[in-house]
Amino acid sequence: MYIRFTDDELNRIRDFAIQSEDCEQIGENEFVLDLFDLDAPVTLDIVLDRRGAHVEGAAFLSFDEEMDGWYMDAPIEREEDVRDAIARICGL
Repeated sequence: MYIRFTDDELNRIRDFAIQSEDCEQIGENEFVLDLFDLDAPVTLDIVLDRRGAHVEGAAFLSFDEEMDGWYMDAPIEREEDVRDAIARICGL
C-alpha cells in the first residue's frame, strides 16, 4: 500500500525512525519500525519517497510469555490502521 504524507510529516517519520532504538534503517530510505508503545503494538516495513511511504509489510505484534519475546501476529490490511499507528507514534 502507498500512503501520502506532507514533507513535514515525512521529516518527522524519518527523524523518529533514525532516533528510535526500536527502529532500524535497512536501506537508504527503508525502515523497519517496531512500535511497541501503541495500545496494539505493530511492526512496519516502509520505504519513504518524496510524496509518501510505500508500506512493504505491516503486522500487529503479540508478546509470548513463554518465549519472552514479540512475534508478528495478524497482518494489517487497512491503510487507516497503518496511518493511525504512524501518526500516533510520530506525533503527526
